[in-house]
Amino acid sequence: MKLTFKHIIKETIEDSPKIENMLFRLFNREFFKIWRDEDDDSFKTGFRFDNIADVLTYFGEMVGLDYDVVLYFFIKWTLDPKSNWNHEVGGDVFGEFSIDEFIRWREYSPIYDILKKLGWFNKKFNTGEINYNDKKPIKLNYYDNMSFNDTEGLYPNMVLSIDGWDDFAELFYDRDLAEEAFSEDFSEFFSYWDTPRDEIISDMTGKAMDKVIESIPTYTDKIMIGGQGLEDLYEMGMPEEVLGDDGDFLDINPTFINTLRTQIKNNEVDGEDVLEFLLSHNELGELERDMRSAYHSTINDVVENDIRERAVEEITELFGSKPEWVENTKSGDSTKYNLKVPISTELIDKVLQHYIDTEGAFPEEQESYFIDVVKTLLDEESGLLELPNLDYYYPDTTKAKEWFEESLDNYLEMSA
Repeated sequence: MKLTFKHIIKETIEDSPKIENMLFRLFNREFFKIWRDEDDDSFKTGFRFDNIADVLTYFGEMVGLDYDVVLYFFIKWTLDPKSNWNHEVGGDVFGEFSIDEFIRWREYSPIYDILKKLGWFNKKFNTGEINYNDKKPIKLNYYDNMSFNDTEGLYPNMVLSIDGWDDFAELFYDRDLAEEAFSEDFSEFFSYWDTPRDEIISDMTGKAMDKVIESIPTYTDKIMIGGQGLEDLYEMGMPEEVLGDDGDFLDINPTFINTLRTQIKNNEVDGEDVLEFLLSHNELGELERDMRSAYHSTINDVVENDIRERAVEEITELFGSKPEWVENTKSGDSTKYNLKVPISTELIDKVLQHYIDTEGAFPEEQESYFIDVVKTLLDEESGLLELPNLDYYYPDTTKAKEWFEESLDNYLEMSA
């Protein structure tokens, strides 16, 4: 926090024993009388002051101190075991007043900073219940009661436990894109069906090209290429003896395939040129179709994987560690797993500060799920998590080539 002269003065006052003693004596003597002072006006009924903020403002006017200073000492007074507050009320100040009563009627007041500085979150208060074993009153602090439907454990060991990655989607600005990335189903981010054939071939690794050539005999045993076609292959470097003498037809036999694969491996022919030539013929139309299917699927899988990885990185940075699948032993189903991630104390502190100072309530009073709490925090504070803009997105070409090579096995009709 940037310290200003006003902040320095305020902190000096809060550390002053004389100011504390003065206000504690004043609260002990006057607070309950003023708080419970009834309004005799015929046009109004009830107490003289509408809320606790008005009461504290009245005290501030009496002693010439800012509202924030009076608020700080008031809460500190309620925590003092010797105060009349503990003598008459004996409990948490928020058992009598809601947070919004302190901040909604006045200018912004840093309630969270006050509570943190005074150790209120760790202060144990009587719950009104008795421990049946030792017959002693049960005392709990705030963290003992802070839980959500999607969390396990308590601060500082609170863990988020959800059904799957898609539960995180609401934390992203582009929720639809996040849901697509986290989905187990195939997602079509881009269409690659019309990609020029030569571009697809140029994106092949040597192994990928070898797989395509090896699969040719499963699609056809002859290609009608004509005399000029045979001449073109010869000029590309194919030996005349493997081209055969079957007139206008090229026999797709083991000799031709093995020779072509060997020559490409030894750089004796340009594999891209030969494969482009062969695929331009109708007999290999289905091979081209399967090759395009593999290419289309591969690039979209690469895009999905990349977006998913970036989404996971964003989540990991937010929560302080990466979510992991953990077997749910309580479900009674050995195949049931939950996605779990420890919630950093830094994130919980940010959540508490936002809800207390901005929403005017404790987070568990507003939401049943911690995911929704975090969404509110991001939406109103730092902004929702970001993913790549697909309008300016380009897939990782190295990964695309590697995955295309693997994907061909699932699409090509391979020979025995």
